[in-house]
Amino acid sequence: MVEVKKSNVLGSGGLYLIFGAEPGHQRIFPSHLRADAEVLYSRWFMGDLEPSLLRGLVTLKSTKEDGKTRNYNAGIIEEYSFQKSAKVFGDNGLLNGQWFANRFCAMRDGAHAELEPGICGEKEKGAFSIVLANGGYADEDKGDTIHYCGTQSKTPTPTYRTQLLLDSLRVGNPIRVLRSKSKSEFAPKEGIRFDGTYKIVSKEILDKDTAMYRFELHREAGQDPIRYQGAGARPTSQELLQLKKINDLLK
Repeated sequence: MVEVKKSNVLGSGGLYLIFGAEPGHQRIFPSHLRADAEVLYSRWFMGDLEPSLLRGLVTLKSTKEDGKTRNYNAGIIEEYSFQKSAKVFGDNGLLNGQWFANRFCAMRDGAHAELEPGICGEKEKGAFSIVLANGGYADEDKGDTIHYCGTQSKTPTPTYRTQLLLDSLRVGNPIRVLRSKSKSEFAPKEGIRFDGTYKIVSKEILDKDTAMYRFELHREAGQDPIRYQGAGARPTSQELLQLKKINDLLK
């Protein structure tokens, strides 16, 4: 932390020059650089200087049936002081295009509070976040417009996860949308990416017997473009290389 302070990277002549233009002043850096600089600034300002993609995670070792050992992520270190709750509405301080190596990382940084379910929220208040993936449902990803299915019920009564989306439509709260690796052209090549906040504008029922609903979500106005292509695409080539090295160690 001392070295960071000495470098003045957190001062007025450091990262702030990239993202902190005053209102009315011309912003000379593209939006993706501004967002990435602000994420770094926020982390370093709090004292979170660990560069690893898996910072704050517990890595354990197990033995396979063939006798070989493997490492795997097992959760977030209990003493990790920079974990942020994901059980809030809105962007939760996340920046467009912020990328996470896996679900544990998304949970650590306050993006999504579930390791497996794609819908996270609070009863009667609505969904905090959703994850777009290859879930086998009739989802359609058109970028700024999404058609997203709830979960299938065994009865005509909606499941808990589907009810969260119905509550969001009723209440009108913004939902964080994360995309994971999938067949969608907007999906990241690996990991999970935060693509801004959306609102549910309508619903349709695909199957009454299983209470299968599909919801239409629109991306809220005023956000920077989804970072799935071009110079601002996330993950970056450096992130993909680092993730590959990590995954090789976890095999």
